[in-house]
Amino acid sequence: MDRNVPRIRLVLACIAVGLVVAACSSGPGSTAADSGAGRPPADPGSSGQVASWVDEAFLQEMSGAHTLAEASAMLYQRCDDPSVPDRVECRAAVQGRLEAARVTLTDVGAPGCAARWADGGMVLKGADCVATFHLVGPGGEPFDPATLPADGRMPQGGGIATGAVPPSGHSAVDETFLQQVSGVHSLEEAAAVLYARCGDDPSVPDPAECGAAAQGRLEVAPVTLTDVGAPGCAARWADGGMVLKGADCVAAFHLVDVSGQPLDPATVPADGRLPQGGGIASGAVPAPAASGSGSGSSSSSGRGTGTGTGGTTAGGGPPAPQTVSPAPGVDDFFQKF
Repeated sequence: MDRNVPRIRLVLACIAVGLVVAACSSGPGSTAADSGAGRPPADPGSSGQVASWVDEAFLQEMSGAHTLAEASAMLYQRCDDPSVPDRVECRAAVQGRLEAARVTLTDVGAPGCAARWADGGMVLKGADCVATFHLVGPGGEPFDPATLPADGRMPQGGGIATGAVPPSGHSAVDETFLQQVSGVHSLEEAAAVLYARCGDDPSVPDPAECGAAAQGRLEVAPVTLTDVGAPGCAARWADGGMVLKGADCVAAFHLVDVSGQPLDPATVPADGRLPQGGGIASGAVPAPAASGSGSGSSSSSGRGTGTGTGGTTAGGGPPAPQTVSPAPGVDDFFQKF
């Protein structure tokens, strides 16, 4: 029995060493290390870094603008500064800040409009700001300056109309760009001229985004109608809006009143400015693709001709089923089996 004692002690020592090693490997430090394995450390500056650039000092760059389109164009251009890390995110932040901006309106009895950014909101001065900045009441109705409080702050829910801020796709669609419509005689012609400029100008990086921006500007453009007793129609872009001359412009530019009905020229104010909510009918501006003149094989109605093998049938439906005959001799070959 005494000869077995050293063996037992050796076995017990081995067991003790194993227990010590297991205890050390299951310590509190190893659990934290294992739980974070393979996970990169969080970057505290990865979210909101670009949006933080659109601060009060950044937004003050719009001071002096006379229209919402001009204000947004000035800020979008500021996003092109080399110091801005992400232009796309910067423009999206600008659009969001303008859409949610608190608005203070002053001097509503004076003509014209001038804007500035102060105290975390937009301060507008002049009666024309209601139209040029697309101001609406809490219910979405055109804002009535007579309901403005003494301090000029618009009520909660009122301000710039939803969707009125021009898209940020291309800052080149500014006042100079839009003056290309001068001399056109219809809305379709005006859109075609701008879309052609988007495609032909080598300085435009993305013609599709430029076309979408041009379409958006036409859809929300303030309209002034003059000489409604004279025949014909001629258009030009001035002071942040469309100026139309002639009785035929009502039909050629699809003008409607605030209720969406075809505009009655007899109701046009003396200064020719259509009231907020009136102007070019919603959906009347042709899309960029529709205004182009392609050379494809489809007809002008957009339906395929179906004349090719495997194409669509007349009217754009799915192709008719076809029967494929086997090559000569194939049947005889398989019959041998």
